[in-house]
Amino acid sequence: MNRQMHYILNRCFAYTVIFPFISFAVCSCSTSYQTEEIEYDHGDIHISARIYIPPGEGKFPAVVLVPSAEPDTKDTYSEYAEHFASHGIVTISYDKRGSGNTNGNIWKADFDDLLGDALAGIGYLKYLPYVDTTRMGFLGHSQGGMYIFKSEKVSDDVAFVIDLSGSPNTPLSQSHYNISSKIAEYGGTPDYADSLAVLMDRYIVYLKTRTNYESIKSSHDRLIVHPQKPVADKINYFTQFTYLKPPDSLPPFDDMEMYPFMRSNDFEPGVFYPGLSIPALVVYGGKDRVIPSAVCAQRARQLQQLNNLIDVKVYENANHAMKESSALGQKYPDGFLDYLSNWIKGD
Repeated sequence: MNRQMHYILNRCFAYTVIFPFISFAVCSCSTSYQTEEIEYDHGDIHISARIYIPPGEGKFPAVVLVPSAEPDTKDTYSEYAEHFASHGIVTISYDKRGSGNTNGNIWKADFDDLLGDALAGIGYLKYLPYVDTTRMGFLGHSQGGMYIFKSEKVSDDVAFVIDLSGSPNTPLSQSHYNISSKIAEYGGTPDYADSLAVLMDRYIVYLKTRTNYESIKSSHDRLIVHPQKPVADKINYFTQFTYLKPPDSLPPFDDMEMYPFMRSNDFEPGVFYPGLSIPALVVYGGKDRVIPSAVCAQRARQLQQLNNLIDVKVYENANHAMKESSALGQKYPDGFLDYLSNWIKGD
C-alpha cells in the first residue's frame, strides 16, 4: 500500500512596527497534521479511506465521517477532517459504497449495510496505538446521520454520535417533504406536489408489501398526463417507477435496485433516542430545504426531555450542508467546526 504523507504547515507572518527601541511581532499559525490512504473491508465491500492523524503523541479521540445519500468520496468532508485533525482528533473519511475506489452496489444496499460500512472504520481505529478506544464515534451527514443511531445496538465500541441534518423521523416522511418542497420550488401547485409525494410514499410501500397495485398504477397514470408533468420532470420524478408492475412480475425485493432510503423506508432514528446510553449531538440548519428542519428539531427536543445525553443545536441561517450564504459565497457558521471539535473532546 502506498503511504502518502501530507502536511498542512504553519503559515506564519510577521508584522513589525518599529519605534525607537520597540519591535512588535505577530504570528498566526495553524497546527500540522498527517494523512494516510488506507483500506479495510466490510464483508465483500473493500473500502477506500483516508485517515487524518494529529501531531504529537496519542491517545487521541477519533471520529468516522459517515456520508450522505449522495455519491460522496473521502474528499467530500475534507474541511471537517482537516479541522478535527488539527485540533487533536483522529479522523477517517471514506469513499461511500459504489463511489470513488470503494466497490459494491449502492442500489442493493439498505441502512444496515451502510451502517456496517461505517462500523468497519471504527474497527480499523481500535487497533491503532495512538487512538483512545474509549472515545471513538461517528459524525454523519444527512442520511448518514440517521442510521448511526442504531450503532450502539450492534457495537460496544461507539462512544458518541453526531447527526448533522439527519431526520429523527422515517425516510418515508422525509421523502414526502422533499418532493413537495422541490415541486413547489419549480412552480408546481401545492395540490400537484402533494399528489406526487403521496404517490411516491405508496409506491415505496408497494415494493415491500406488493399490495394495492391497481390503485397506485391508476394514480401514477393520472399524474403522468397531468399538465404540470414538466415540473416533475425537472427532478426526474417518474423515472423512479421502474418496478411499477403487477406483483407477480416483480423480482425478489432484495434483487431490486433502488435508493437505500427506499429499502429502509420505515427506519426511524428517533426510536433510539430515549434509550441511548452514549452522548449524541443533533444539529440542524434553519434554512434546510431537504428536510423539515423545524419539525425535526422540535421532535429532537421533545425526545431530549427523555434523555439528557442528547444535545440539540440549530444554526438558523445554515442550509442542509450546514453552510450559510453571504455575498462572498457559502461558509460554515462562525465557530461551527470549533463547536464540533470541542464537543467531541468534551471541552
